[in-house]
Amino acid sequence: MRTFILLAILVLIASCDRDETNNNPYNFTKTIDATYFTLETPEDWELYLPDFIEHGFYGFLTNQTDSIFFDMGYYAYDGLHTIIADETMGRYEEVIVNNAQAKLVKKYYFDKPSLRLYLESNEFGLNLLSTYNYNDEELNESIFKTHRFKNP
Repeated sequence: MRTFILLAILVLIASCDRDETNNNPYNFTKTIDATYFTLETPEDWELYLPDFIEHGFYGFLTNQTDSIFFDMGYYAYDGLHTIIADETMGRYEEVIVNNAQAKLVKKYYFDKPSLRLYLESNEFGLNLLSTYNYNDEELNESIFKTHRFKNP
């Protein structure tokens, strides 16, 4: 009887979700290296960096259906302290993304949804990820939450 109870407990523990804060619920298999940070994505996403701007500070990634734009550096926005919840926001959350302070904001522009993740790190500076008029909010948010600053 003890063996059965022990086995039942082990099966119960093994079936529990070990990480409720998993930032990659889709189990993305591709790592996008955007020079100063990385993102995890599905295989069909590609990174585009414009030639006219220093690589890594501005660019976008896309799967030809949705696109995520990024703007990194001290000109990306004025800092997390300036992002304050207001009545124009459909969603506002203060979150931690891989040890970086962040705010996730959803707004509507011309009746189209916009999802933005504002990140700030004392060591790495500012980064803004945004998507507009997207098809899959959960997928884009999941990609946002895989953001990881790279060591300088």
